Amino acid sequence: MVGCRTARRDRIDPTHDVAVRIRLKCFEHDLVAGVGQRPDKDLELLEVSGLDAGALSRATGGDALRLKAAMRFHPRDAVGGLLVFGILCFAAVGTATLLGIAFHLEVCSMCWFQRLSFLLAGCGFLLAAAWPRGQIATRRIAELGMLLGVASAARQTYLMTHLDQASGSCGAGLFYYLKMGNYEAFFRAGMAGGLDCAENQQAILGLALPEWSLIAFIVLIAVYLLWSFSKKRKA
Repeated sequence: MVGCRTARRDRIDPTHDVAVRIRLKCFEHDLVAGVGQRPDKDLELLEVSGLDAGALSRATGGDALRLKAAMRFHPRDAVGGLLVFGILCFAAVGTATLLGIAFHLEVCSMCWFQRLSFLLAGCGFLLAAAWPRGQIATRRIAELGMLLGVASAARQTYLMTHLDQASGSCGAGLFYYLKMGNYEAFFRAGMAGGLDCAENQQAILGLALPEWSLIAFIVLIAVYLLWSFSKKRKA
């Protein structure tokens, strides 16, 4: 009879030529095969990174016990992708700023709101990459930024093609409301907009900047969802 609480094995899989660290939790059961205990309760694999079922079998030395392996995705495995998403968000803001300077574009409240949304998403992604343990919260921040941005860009694109639906103006300006702490007016100006956000939008390569912003948000969200889904399937 052998009982334990934790056991660590560091082995090298010759096939994959990688060092494999496996942390096993033991439930104070007999670790010798054939003693009557449920095999899937003897050992629970808590953490395995980068292994398939065959590599797992070789790394554990082909134990007689039929281990139930739960291969879990580790947050550190997502750092590279999160860094890329964060950089793309900041690159989008930089591109919009450069285009505005080059074409002498006046930035309306909704355009500013979309840039702030990109910055919020980018900060969320970079924080998630830098702090893997806090990814649940930081990735929600990034997702919120993307959702706010795509909603604002879609609304502005709609107003540009339906001028009769646009009324009033964005008011004193987005940053004025932010400075005064009037967050209701801040979100109303950034999300609902007005006539000044729909008129006189100069086309760049056939599309106005808010339309390019909408495309960028849609592509970013689509790629992020595909990436997240692929990571979950590997988990």
